[in-house]
Order: sequence, then structure tokens, then C-alpha cells
Amino acid sequence: MSRTVPSTYREEFALPDALPETLKDLTRELLRCQPENLDQFCMDFFEKKVECLGVMGEAGTVLAGIDDDPAATLSLMSPEEIEEIMFKFFKEQDGDGNRTLDRQEFKMVFNNLGNKLGLKTNDIRRILAEADQDENGQVSFAEFIPVAVSIIETIIAKCKLRENEKVKAKVQQDAHGHIYHGMPSEDLNEILTTIFQEADTDGNGTLDAEEFARCLTDIRIGMTRKEINVLMFETYADKEGKVDYEAFKPLCMDLLVEMTAQEWMAPDQDEKDLEEKILSLFESETSDSRFQNHHVQQVLHKADLGLTLVQICSILSEAEEDDAGLIDITEFAPKAAFMIHACQNYRKIMSEKRVQIETLHSSEGWGYVLGRDRDTLEHDLLEAFEDMDEQKMGVLPREDIKSCLKATLDIDKKTIHALLSLAHMTETGEYRYKPIVTEAFRTLKKLLELAIIFED
Repeated sequence: MSRTVPSTYREEFALPDALPETLKDLTRELLRCQPENLDQFCMDFFEKKVECLGVMGEAGTVLAGIDDDPAATLSLMSPEEIEEIMFKFFKEQDGDGNRTLDRQEFKMVFNNLGNKLGLKTNDIRRILAEADQDENGQVSFAEFIPVAVSIIETIIAKCKLRENEKVKAKVQQDAHGHIYHGMPSEDLNEILTTIFQEADTDGNGTLDAEEFARCLTDIRIGMTRKEINVLMFETYADKEGKVDYEAFKPLCMDLLVEMTAQEWMAPDQDEKDLEEKILSLFESETSDSRFQNHHVQQVLHKADLGLTLVQICSILSEAEEDDAGLIDITEFAPKAAFMIHACQNYRKIMSEKRVQIETLHSSEGWGYVLGRDRDTLEHDLLEAFEDMDEQKMGVLPREDIKSCLKATLDIDKKTIHALLSLAHMTETGEYRYKPIVTEAFRTLKKLLELAIIFED
């Protein structure tokens, strides 16, 4: 609704609705640019504003008003105007008019848009990661709108990154060292290979799209929804819909380096917010605040926190269990929030603890845990479990696994809890011990590293 301005003359003048916001934008640009020729700057500002308001022509020319500095122009536009531009591109690609696009069509929309706006490939990937929220393979207009609004933030972030290239280069260098959630590249490569080979039952080196997507959700790598979305958009399937996972792994490594670098440059998540999120996750389950270890593990994995299996096991090592083997979430949540915050801010903590971490990694004993190399540790554990497994079914009761770990490795209660979290619970309530055998060495090494990271 227009407002009126008092006048000393006979008529009162109506104040246009858009005037306050326009003047606010102009004032901001004046303060930012400090122009020598004020009149000329104001003329250019309003001419550009008029161009922006007139971009709603055909989809191929909707961005005709954007010059060599698209970020400056788009910063003058409202979210509604941005949505209109996106809608034009959407309609142009939506040939059948069903208001949905498949992944490739949606990607084409943003590739065309990126060419107009000068967005880099990584900017496009960040936008694509927000799409397909229903995970149904189709992107609807309802899902498309929030993506359109986020473009403004993407462009602003892009401008900030231009001013901070040295920082970004250093972050990417660090990301290559610990490619994904503190996991070295060789560990990630090994885990991915294992997961893909387990899913490839016929051994032909390929997986269908559904099998491939399930692999990416495996708890051992702990990918977030956004990370999975990006990888699915970039994955190439052959005419039969099959994915060659060996060909995929190098691309996966490159993408995860980039996403890890972006994650490290993002603002820190508040520790208190993490604690509240953890409590809310379990409040929706039941009124009881006590849960079994394996259930807590599953909830943390599904919470989209980007935690790997080793990190979750390390977090669970801090959980206190009662006589029934249950964890009180109200007591556990603050500890978990602290450790999750540390895992999510790995690079910052690594820089603070760099000397201690590098000393640990360069020590002669870094290739060993508890005086054993990997092969010896796996052999000792498997032999101990199989000796106790009289039925040779590959499963044991929880208490038997705990006593076996204590007798074989002579480790404390927290470390036992961490390794026990690796076991898979069966429908009978027993636990498959083979995952402990294969992941114990990596987990114990990570616990040594985390002990330095978490120390005061």
C-alpha cells in the first residue's frame, strides 16, 4: 500500500511502494563504491535497475540486462524477480509442460544459467545439491523455487571467494591431505572399493543406479544428502543404466576434495544447536531417554551430520551404558555434540594441533596399534572370535564380544565400546563380528588421533 508524504502545497504526494527499498539499495552501493561522479553513478544505477525490471522477455534473452559484473546487478534484484527469471528457464526446458524435469534437464537449465551469470562449475554443483529433495529422480517446480532463491547467496559467496583465493588454495591443499571428514584418501579409496565390490554380486564391475545410490548411503563413509546428490548428478551411466564404479572413483575423489574444502570454509555449526538437534532426534522416537548402542549409531548415521562410521564409533566410545546396556541420551547428548563439533571442524583443530598430529603420523609406531600391524591385528581378532563361536555362524552375543576384545587386546572400556559399535546386530540380537575384524585397525588409529584432537 502506498503512503503519502505531507506537502506545503495543495496536493499530497504518494510514496511509491518500491521507493524505500530502492533508495536503500542505492545508498548501499554509494557507500560501497564511493564514486567520484555522484550524478553519473546514480544515473547508471537507475538505468541498470530499469534493465533488471525488463528482463522478463523470452527465456533466451531474460538476462540481457546483466553486464560483465552479474553479481552487482543481481544484488539489486528481489528474490521474486530472480524467481521469475528461473521460471522462464524452467518453462523453456519443460517441453511436455508437466512442471517437472529429470536430472539431466535440470542440469542443462543451470548450465545455461551459469553461462549467462558467469558461474563456475562448482557453483552449479552447489545449486544442484539442493535439488530433488524428494529423491524421486524428478525436480518439480515446488523444489525449484528454493533453489532459485539460493542463487543469490551462491553469487555472493562467489564474490567473497574471489577476494580470498589464497585462503581457498590453502584449504584445498589441506583437503587433499584429509580428503573427506578427516579420512585420508587411501582409506576412502579402500572403503569405497569394498562397498562397491560387496554390492557387485556378479563381479562385472558395474552397478545399476539403485545399487549405486545405496552404496553412497553406506554408514562406513557417512555421506550427507547434499554430497550424495552432487555425486548422483555427476555420475555417468551407460545405455543399460549401469555405472562403472572403478571409473567413478577418481571423479568421486575430486568432487569430495572440492566439497570438503567448501565445508571447511563454511561458518561453524554451534555446539549447543548440535546438542538440541541430537535430543530432538531421539525425542521423536519414544518418551524413554535410554537406547541401545546400535540404535544410537543408526540415528546418528541418519541425522545427515556427515559422520563416518569410525567417527560415530569414536563418539559412542564416550557413552556410558547402564547394567542393561542402554545409553541415557540426556547425559550423552552434550558429549556427542562436543565430539561432533570437533569432527565437523577438523581442519581448524588440525591447524591448532598440527605439531602433535604430525609427530604421531611420522612416528615409527604409526603403522602399528597395540604392538600389531594390520594383518596381525585382524588375524588375532578373527582367531579369538572364531574360537568363541562354537556354532561357526559368524555371530556372538554382545557380552561375549566384549570379553573377547578385552582378553585379546587388553583395552579399556571406552575402546571396547568403540569397537563394539562396528559390529552388526542381527534379528536374533546377536552381533556379526567380522566388521570389527576388518575395521578395528583403522578405528584404533583414529582413536589415537582423536585423543590428541579432543584433549584440552
